[in-house]
Amino acid sequence: MDRRKVFVAGSLYAHHDEIDERLQFLKFFASVSEGYCISKKELGVIYDLLVTKSCVETDQQEFLIWCKSSCESQTAKAAILDLGEVGEFFTQKIANKELDVKNLTAVGLEFLQLYFISLNEKEGKLERVVPAPAAQRTTGEWRSYNTYSAGPYSRTAASWTASHSWTGNGQKPEEKKDDEVPQFLLKSLPAELSELEMLWTLVLECQAPDVVPKVIDFLIKEIGRASCRERV
Repeated sequence: MDRRKVFVAGSLYAHHDEIDERLQFLKFFASVSEGYCISKKELGVIYDLLVTKSCVETDQQEFLIWCKSSCESQTAKAAILDLGEVGEFFTQKIANKELDVKNLTAVGLEFLQLYFISLNEKEGKLERVVPAPAAQRTTGEWRSYNTYSAGPYSRTAASWTASHSWTGNGQKPEEKKDDEVPQFLLKSLPAELSELEMLWTLVLECQAPDVVPKVIDFLIKEIGRASCRERV
């Protein structure tokens, strides 16, 4: 189903635009409000509207994409969502069987992996490995900041910051894949990692063909490889 072609009765705009406009405004509001961060309680209200009570299945996908991008958009001055609180929110939903793990989407898995790595890194149980920069590349950075005007749907594209690497001959190199999992070193035994039960729940209950291999690979290859690197 194409979200851009779904219209709610009485609305002049597609369902996708209605939801996207509101989510982007929440992100914008939090990003410019000093000392404010969307709380777990407020996140629960958004979850109920877009997941629990929504009759459009793809709303859950949009919600997960928004959560992931909001956590990744944190800066030293502003935090839209706290990754730790959001991660706890979803692990509680999984533990209480409230989240549809059976049909979990790829972006949902990516977000939970991000939370898993961040939590264990914070607890000192693993350490991220920063890959060495590729030779003969320079980095340019573009930033575009938005404002909202008075009329409905009159904003520019969402605020973003992106880094692009280029080879010496001006050709754009292969970009990092969105679902690429950061490498890390284990600082404790695999069994001692926090939220490991969450990953096993995904392995045992998820039936999405594009997600199951990824979560299994993450458990076996990434954690196993990290353990081997640490021993070496």
